[in-house]
Amino acid sequence: MIAVDGKTLRRSHDRLHGQEALQLVSAWVSANHLLLWHLAVPEGSNEIATLPTLLKLLDLKRAVVTIDAAGCQTAIAQQLLAQGAD
Repeated sequence: MIAVDGKTLRRSHDRLHGQEALQLVSAWVSANHLLLWHLAVPEGSNEIATLPTLLKLLDLKRAVVTIDAAGCQTAIAQQLLAQGAD
């Protein structure tokens, strides 16, 4: 089972220099307490746009993938099935 989720890193912003907080999308195997991968979300983008790139990096054959409501997109579901995940 692989949990995919996006998070914003607390206090990673810099208001003085106009830098937004760092957002990451991560793939986590909770049974093993193992972070498989995480990607930074490009500034001006969002978690949904970064998910397909993260999923391409993973071998998802026979994996059960959980994603929150933000990831419930038709294209993402099709990609998961194409990569052999449930």
